Amino acid sequence: MKSFIRKLLVFLGIAFLISFGLSQFYSRVVSGNNIRAQIDRQFYELQYPLEKLILGDSHSYSSVNPAIVSNSFPFSCDSENYIQSYYKLKHVLENDRRSDQIKLVILPYDISSFASHRSNIYEASHYWVKYLDYNELGRIKRARFFWWNQYFQAHFFSYVGRSGQIRNWIVKWHGGLQNLEHRPVNGHLANIGNFGNLEESKRVEMVREHLDRRWDTDEYQYDEDLVHYFKLCVDLCKEYNKKVVLVAFPISSDFYQLVIDDYGFDPQHKKLESYLADQDFIFRLDYMNVFFDRTELFADEDHLNEAGAGVFSNLLDVDLKRIIQTDASVIASTLE
Repeated sequence: MKSFIRKLLVFLGIAFLISFGLSQFYSRVVSGNNIRAQIDRQFYELQYPLEKLILGDSHSYSSVNPAIVSNSFPFSCDSENYIQSYYKLKHVLENDRRSDQIKLVILPYDISSFASHRSNIYEASHYWVKYLDYNELGRIKRARFFWWNQYFQAHFFSYVGRSGQIRNWIVKWHGGLQNLEHRPVNGHLANIGNFGNLEESKRVEMVREHLDRRWDTDEYQYDEDLVHYFKLCVDLCKEYNKKVVLVAFPISSDFYQLVIDDYGFDPQHKKLESYLADQDFIFRLDYMNVFFDRTELFADEDHLNEAGAGVFSNLLDVDLKRIIQTDASVIASTLE
């Protein structure tokens, strides 16, 4: 019996080592050159002063061009939510040598920022394992076992269920196509396409299809965990003496109208008004409707194309410089 147990333990140990090796190979090699990984590397290899740290999701990295918004970096990922942004921000402020340079932390204040469907996105665990505090997450979300399991999977089984990505990597590697992928530059990924080329009926149809696929409820619901982590982000910025800029990124009128009509979305996030009213280091920039009549500046219903990113980045650059130079009491009357 003892011999059997010893052999079993040896077998399990070898199996875990092999699985850990495969997981590391997937994380570092197969996924080591995707958009998320490239933006991450570019952030830590940044050569210019980091004055404006921009967090968020694909709206951030596709809309903000650091070549125009001076000394900025959109350190963001697809579908990143406030839970993930908090731990990433915490890591940067506590551990990055450039944290003292940061004057502004730009956070998203978009339609999806606090939506319930954004709270349960657990993609790319192999990437997030270096940022997330799984034990704290389990306590706050009252699901310790689930988050411990997420941590375990990120270390030992990140490759499980990723056959499609692995197959694509093999095809690209065999054909020498790895370097032909669309690449970000200083965190900014240019979007192609022109939403304005579609007829209005086609645009509306596309928006409805995307909304039905993304949103898991029939009406807009605030997720209390996302609101909680948003407030933790604000508290962290206050602790480190950083100004917070809440940005509502541009969206198309087609998208805006359907979210208002079909989901009852409150574009002003009135639920958070009382909380924000007492914070004199928080500034709000609402660009949501600034391009309602410029559909040619969008790649799809809620992402700017490269032309749109250029126009938007020029607007943002001016406003952020004013925020750096002006106190809250003065800026409030000019930006809202």
